[in-house]
Amino acid sequence: MRLTIVPRSLLLVCALSVSGCTYVTNSDWVDLTDCLDEDGDGAVRSASCATVGVVEDCEDDRADRAPDLEEIPYDGIDNDCNGLEIVDVDNDGFPGVLEADWIANDDSTQYPAVESQQLDCDDNNGAIRPNAGETYYDGIDSNCDGADDWDADGDGYVISANLLPAGALRYDGPLPGGDCDDAAANINPGVATDALFDGIDSNCDAVNEFDGDGDTWMDVSDVAAFNAFVQRFGYDGLFLSNFGDCDDTDPTIFDGAPDAFYDGIDSNCDSADDFDQDEDGVILNQDLWPDPSVTYTGDLPQGDCDDEDPAVLPGALEILGDLTDQDCDGADETSPIQFWQANAFDGPRPPVVGAIDGMYVLVVATDSFNGTDNTGLAIQFPWVTPIGGGADVPPPPTAQPNNRVFWEFRGDGAFSAQIDAEFDDDRFFVGASHLRATLGTLKNQIRIYRHILQGNGTIALVSARDGFGSTDEMYTGLDLERDTNGDFVLGACSQNVAHFKIAQEVGANFRQVLDLEQTFDVDTLPTSIGNSCFVDARDPLIRPTSSPLESRPDLVMHAFNPGQKNLEIDSATDADIISDGPDGTLTGFTVNSVVQRDGIAALTGSNPGGPTPLGVTLRQNGIATGAYLQTEQVFWASAAELDGDLYMAAVVEDNDSDGNNDVVIVYGNPSSPTVTALPILTTDGTAIDAQGVSLWVDDDRVFISVTGSVGSDDYVGWVFLAPAL
Repeated sequence: MRLTIVPRSLLLVCALSVSGCTYVTNSDWVDLTDCLDEDGDGAVRSASCATVGVVEDCEDDRADRAPDLEEIPYDGIDNDCNGLEIVDVDNDGFPGVLEADWIANDDSTQYPAVESQQLDCDDNNGAIRPNAGETYYDGIDSNCDGADDWDADGDGYVISANLLPAGALRYDGPLPGGDCDDAAANINPGVATDALFDGIDSNCDAVNEFDGDGDTWMDVSDVAAFNAFVQRFGYDGLFLSNFGDCDDTDPTIFDGAPDAFYDGIDSNCDSADDFDQDEDGVILNQDLWPDPSVTYTGDLPQGDCDDEDPAVLPGALEILGDLTDQDCDGADETSPIQFWQANAFDGPRPPVVGAIDGMYVLVVATDSFNGTDNTGLAIQFPWVTPIGGGADVPPPPTAQPNNRVFWEFRGDGAFSAQIDAEFDDDRFFVGASHLRATLGTLKNQIRIYRHILQGNGTIALVSARDGFGSTDEMYTGLDLERDTNGDFVLGACSQNVAHFKIAQEVGANFRQVLDLEQTFDVDTLPTSIGNSCFVDARDPLIRPTSSPLESRPDLVMHAFNPGQKNLEIDSATDADIISDGPDGTLTGFTVNSVVQRDGIAALTGSNPGGPTPLGVTLRQNGIATGAYLQTEQVFWASAAELDGDLYMAAVVEDNDSDGNNDVVIVYGNPSSPTVTALPILTTDGTAIDAQGVSLWVDDDRVFISVTGSVGSDDYVGWVFLAPAL
């Protein structure tokens, strides 16, 4: 039965009206009221309650307060009557209710002291609190900031699903996805413009931001930024090979793009001059440009005639036989002659050209050189080192000599009309005839000079072998040959003299073996000795021991006299033999010159009484091997052979009506060679009257030298060409 406290007024009533009232004593009253549990929470009103095992209620009119009740956090009620309230359930220092909210709920209870006034968003988990570290993408707001756990940077975009770490929960919230960098609020799909080349994919479009024009080619100046970009966004291997864009604002410009030359745009990014398509250092003349109005700001010279071939440009090496104008001079086969300055030479003889180790040599004799009388020169053209280094290469077409050697310097008498030379490895030999003073008398002597290439690249005149002379008559023909013994045979002739000289190399020595001059009484001969001649050095013949020509070759001189037959003078016997030559076809011809190079003798001349000129007849080993330029009056010719092809240069009578003798080149198959003119012009374009020519050919170069004159000025010139294809 529930005990009820009776109000004092009711007791008074009972006292006035005895019937119907029950009377209790004061002690009974106290006992009853101390044990009252008015709020029914199991705790009595007073600790004085005599009932055993009951506890005193701290507020018996509230069933939510009693010592045996469990404390409910944050409700503003001291549920367990211990005088305390709970606002930090997990004891992590952050309350589950803030003081202001506490007071608004119940301001009768003291708000407990806490470490922080920051609200704990999960007061049942000490690992979740405002100062906790946030682990994103696990669905737990560990730091109680209320932000979306899939939007670490708070930019309103959650991280792309492909970038979530292993074990991350799937996102099912309201925010849009696609964020490629959830640590930077300024990087997300909502960024309007992605600044290129900064290494940041600001708008998360996964486009290579180092390719501004979208042509897949990049020009990266900040390699570190690019590497960071690649590491973050996974472009490794996709774009790394495509560096080479020189204009990343134009998708038509990149490494390897088609390049329209002469438009001023480096479309293929090769940094080459856009006006030099073949990169040979020379550009087309402006009137040949696709658009002549385009402005050129470079410094390259104009004058290229084929800007797609780097081997074609002014000054290039002409290749005989390719029908291409390599040097852009308007001629397909030849380059302009490079001439020594005017007035350097006075009366130069026909030159002789050849080659030794790494050097080409031009040999010439002249009445004077730069004011010095009777000078013989060996002009040197060493192979040159290309710009940028590398192995030495043969001289260019208009090469300049770097040195010259005087092989003769004597003022007492002139050279004869002809000189000759032989070239061998590191040395060369010069044969010449020169009026020299002997015992007070000028005698026409012949000499063989030996020159050897020194280790420092210079040429030294090592020795010379003199021949004697018995006449003051100048020799008009001369030929220097190496015989089958390896010795040097020099033969000279005039109309009544045949002169032989043989010199032999033995180690460092150069000794004379034979010096024989034979004079003839023309009145007792069937014909005169020729004023043009060459020698044959035939197989060796064993002579009697008493003979001065023991073990010497059978030497034969072929001499040609104007209007006469070809005569042979055999000096290998004790008797002088004069006979008709084997080549009866020359009967009646006037032979202008005979030049023998490496066993090929070129005879030039004319037939005043015949239907055609002689042109050039070639003889080799005593046999006529061909006739060329038969419609030309030829004054001088030099011939050579390379790999079965014929090469010949010849001075011909004026055939362009300018009053000057000209030079032509004959080359190719001996049975049907090509004939082309060699322009002989001074630097100001004046035609030179050609007088002599010499030709040398090897695997690297065709070397041609020309002597000639303009008025009273004499010239010596040269040019280097490439052998025919």
